Amino acid sequence: MISKSNIFLVALIVLLASCEKEPHINLGFDTPIERNSSGVLIAHVSSDVNSIHLTGHVSLTAGEVHLSLLNSGGFEVYSKTIIAQVELQISEMYEAKPGYWKLKYTSKEGVGEIDLQIHNR
Repeated sequence: MISKSNIFLVALIVLLASCEKEPHINLGFDTPIERNSSGVLIAHVSSDVNSIHLTGHVSLTAGEVHLSLLNSGGFEVYSKTIIAQVELQISEMYEAKPGYWKLKYTSKEGVGEIDLQIHNR
């Protein structure tokens, strides 16, 4: 025989498991920067996501690199050109708009390292 406390416990577990959680986003670049290299990342952001965080580190020993983040409307919410010798820490937050976001970098004779992500946590 099933007790009332067991039924309550099962109902509570089902209720907690069915609660919608914000989908987890954690995408980006973790790679060497080479002369004239580039990267583009496209991430789908759902309407359940409240904010987008851009975080990371770029170290440049030669040349220059352009970084940009475009929201789902195509508006460039982050844009920066860095020129060597530099180490740059990035920590930015934006209101999430549903749709496809683009994170890009373009090297112009740049040499270094890039570790840059977009995430919602």
